[in-house]
Amino acid sequence: MKKLAAFAVAALACASAMAQMPVPLLDNDAVANPAQWKIAAPIVQAGLECRQQINPDNPALRSLLPSNDAGQWELVPPKGFAVFGLPVQSITIYIDPDGEMGASYTASVAAPKAAAIKAAKLNGQRKTKIGSLMAEQGSRPSLTDITCTVSGSRETE
Repeated sequence: MKKLAAFAVAALACASAMAQMPVPLLDNDAVANPAQWKIAAPIVQAGLECRQQINPDNPALRSLLPSNDAGQWELVPPKGFAVFGLPVQSITIYIDPDGEMGASYTASVAAPKAAAIKAAKLNGQRKTKIGSLMAEQGSRPSLTDITCTVSGSRETE
């Protein structure tokens, strides 16, 4: 009976850990190899820094952003990938498939909020080409989420 209980606890712990993992860690086919990241990195970085819209149909991004109906992707970049000079822990990209709601590109960076604001020059010093940038506290005090929000085509009434 003790073995069965230990097995059940282990199974629940594994399921919980799996549910919290970003998609690329769950499906080895979705993890981009270093050559794919090298090609896609400048495009993803430009989107995260609000300099260029991310187009999931771009051939350089197809391996990172496979087609899906939700228009949302969770990525874990390789070590050394940075935005505004800050190391990126994870990336969330949302692009409304209809274009009405726009898009948001979020980088969770390893830096306290004040340091991220300074690095990204978010104190009114930065002009963006495609949208607005903001920083907010991440899931831990050592993480900050920097988000580029791109307006959609939906007209306000």
